[in-house]
Amino acid sequence: MRQEFWGVLVAAVGILGAAGVSSPVAEASQSIESDGTSIIVRTFTEAASASDIRTARRTASAILGRAGIHVEWFECALPGEVIADACNQPPQWNELLVRVVSAGAVHGPRDVDTLGFAIVDPDLGVGSLATVYADRVAVLAQGAGVDAAELLGRTMAHEVGHLLLGTNRHAARGLMRASWSSADLRRNRETQWLFGVKEGEVMRSGIASRFRSLNRYLKLASACLDSRGG
Repeated sequence: MRQEFWGVLVAAVGILGAAGVSSPVAEASQSIESDGTSIIVRTFTEAASASDIRTARRTASAILGRAGIHVEWFECALPGEVIADACNQPPQWNELLVRVVSAGAVHGPRDVDTLGFAIVDPDLGVGSLATVYADRVAVLAQGAGVDAAELLGRTMAHEVGHLLLGTNRHAARGLMRASWSSADLRRNRETQWLFGVKEGEVMRSGIASRFRSLNRYLKLASACLDSRGG
């Protein structure tokens, strides 16, 4: 699956404090817990993919689960499935965003072989937003005679992999290889649709690093606000 770098997504957490008011930062710092293996993925799914998205999520969850990563999914676009309380809040440190759209709906890679792309900052090695082209996935699935919903899930897992690995580079084999042929899909060898052992380690380490970075920030911000209030 060919990928290109299309920009940089920068997420910031803003914290406000005032003298004489107990710091919400300190409370947040104390309440955050992580085992370094859990993430939340918000999906923004076009109506055309509504019938496939549940199977796709299960497929992606199973693949990431084999790499030791647990995923909780929030749908933020499909009527009847939107979790408003979650979707209306700014993304947290352990959240990723995946758009499931048609290729003509957004500006992105024009290569017809591109099933999606992930926005990753190559200097910081982090990313939070990916896009999957459900119509291109469906065309590839139909040509190979495989299930489109399952292939959509594999594509979603691939793009989430880019975000967690912090790079748009590809592997020589496995789920993170650059190109998926119809022959690969028909052979359906399990190892071709899984993350490598090293990739799993890097992704789990990256999740834990996100947590540690935010926790350090929260503690520093809390100390600054406490000193102002004292």
